[in-house]
Amino acid sequence: MKKTIALIIIALLLTALAGCAGKTHETGTPDPSEPAAADTPAPDTAAPETTGQNGGVTIRSDAEGLVEVRIEDGKAELTFDLKKWDKLYDIYNIYNAMEIGNASFLREDPYEMKSSSGKRIKDVCIGLIEALNGFSYGFDDLTMILLLEDGTLEYCPVFPYPRQDLGGWEYHSWGKLPWLTEIVSLLYEPDGEGIGEMTIYAADRDGLCYDVRTLCRLTFVFDCDWIYEIGPAYGDDDISCIRLTLLEDGQVFMTKGLLFNGDCWKFYKGKYTVTLTGGKPVIAFELWDEWEDPDFSTPPELSGEYFFTSGYDELTLYLADGDPLQYAEDNSPVMTYPFWPAWSDNYEPHTWYDGDELVDYLLSNVPFAYEMVYEQHMSALVTGDTVDLTDMGAGVCRVVILGTDHDEHFVNEQFFAVSDTGDIYVYSVMDDIWWYYAPYADESVG
Repeated sequence: MKKTIALIIIALLLTALAGCAGKTHETGTPDPSEPAAADTPAPDTAAPETTGQNGGVTIRSDAEGLVEVRIEDGKAELTFDLKKWDKLYDIYNIYNAMEIGNASFLREDPYEMKSSSGKRIKDVCIGLIEALNGFSYGFDDLTMILLLEDGTLEYCPVFPYPRQDLGGWEYHSWGKLPWLTEIVSLLYEPDGEGIGEMTIYAADRDGLCYDVRTLCRLTFVFDCDWIYEIGPAYGDDDISCIRLTLLEDGQVFMTKGLLFNGDCWKFYKGKYTVTLTGGKPVIAFELWDEWEDPDFSTPPELSGEYFFTSGYDELTLYLADGDPLQYAEDNSPVMTYPFWPAWSDNYEPHTWYDGDELVDYLLSNVPFAYEMVYEQHMSALVTGDTVDLTDMGAGVCRVVILGTDHDEHFVNEQFFAVSDTGDIYVYSVMDDIWWYYAPYADESVG
């Protein structure tokens, strides 16, 4: 029965991840009924971006004309049309109300657009992708995919932000979309046959297309250790688990042990590869027992292939072929492995800061909060209250209140929320909304 259910899940997964069903083409022989990874869509396809070619210069924009990118000789410049942003999203009032900068720092002149790898830029595609729109400043942010001259991709959320000089007004991509090579073109179109949500597809030399929504979500696998619960241990005082760590260079580490106690009875080290044939991500593991000083030229102790999905707070593996990572109590192979991030509050006890440490973290990352306490002589209060900011991608956050501490009562002046990953949010009484505040420190609170 478990195997039957798992096979059904895998079948559904294959259907969901088919990034370019019906979009495969042969390079050089495009299907005239649809855009076959070309720069210009067919006449009956609504163009979601504007394109201009002028003397070796390529100009790209989103459908609304909010952003324009000019590419010449491997270099790119990005310009925001602030009037259009303000007309659509009222950005000047939003930023002036945030107390973390002000709209006077919004830049009308071009930014130098750079890839994070320093490689030359061949082309870009810009569009609004709902599944990747997660910055919650009160307006939508765009997604820009960079096609580099070596055929690899990088990604970047695009929105104007009131900031002072950043390395000579440079705008950098956020990093590489892993495991993709030999990409030749980018398409912005619906995920159905003329209907559905808009997304960006990357087409390779073989005519295979890949949905960047899937690829962007897969980058989360590198962010942390991942925990799979095998079952309770020592009554309910601990959890026996698998801890999985994936590095960008292809190394993988896996332990089996106790979550809280830290005892470990199995430690694996090995390598992994990812294939994306037809847009379906498959990860293959080769794992050796680290405690036996493995010779990686010998056959691995565990070798298996898994379909997988990933996101900010989830990683799920589905056994497709080979060895399982774990056997069930009846000695049947476990087919599905839902992992959660090690920083998650899916389990107790929490590893969060205590109240004083939480206040110190806030004050060290928010200058105007520091000024309120040390220059305006306000007090900080941690009551244990929380606020659910799941809709902003933050989960349940702890609340810190700054205010005036009188003998008989405490007057609230400013509310902050801190997520378990260290993100900070500021409450605006005027707008009755929480605003994201990017902390300077990289240290996690989780």
